[in-house]
Amino acid sequence: MKPIWLLAGLFLMMLPQGCYRGASLAQRPVPDIEAVRPDSPLPSPDKADLIIYSHIKKRSFAKPGAEEKPYTFFISIDGRELKETVRGVKETTSDMLEERGEGVRYELAIRLRLDAGAHEVTLRTEGISTKAQIELEGAKVHALRFEPVYRSFTRKFGFPRSFRYGISGFTVFMDGKRVWKVY
Repeated sequence: MKPIWLLAGLFLMMLPQGCYRGASLAQRPVPDIEAVRPDSPLPSPDKADLIIYSHIKKRSFAKPGAEEKPYTFFISIDGRELKETVRGVKETTSDMLEERGEGVRYELAIRLRLDAGAHEVTLRTEGISTKAQIELEGAKVHALRFEPVYRSFTRKFGFPRSFRYGISGFTVFMDGKRVWKVY
């Protein structure tokens, strides 16, 4: 009988902590996000520009001469979601070993102007979601790159990864340095 009371007590101790965390996320202000042209001038000292890059290569199932379907990326910055739809380009050669072969490459490049400070950026596509916590300095242009990590046809070590098997996640780089606050 004592283990049941112990579990009930632990549950009751964890309950207020979960409610507290939910309240702090709800109090976070919604950021002011503005999409700007790639050749825009530098932002003011209280603003920062963030250029988000990503790409994915997919197998082509379209018949010859038919047009490929557009691909959608969902970007969330501090809870505010943006939807970007991009067109693909047929590609047969690539510098990356995982992307060699015939397929369609979808590239995302968008420049956003937002407040300087700490932000949580999420890229979501195909059921894969990657979050990164970043710090933006005012009056600067920052680059955030989401590099795809492709799957292997087996989970065994040493087998090559390929775009033909889909993606398993993203590796995030901020201004050329890997971001380790990813979850």
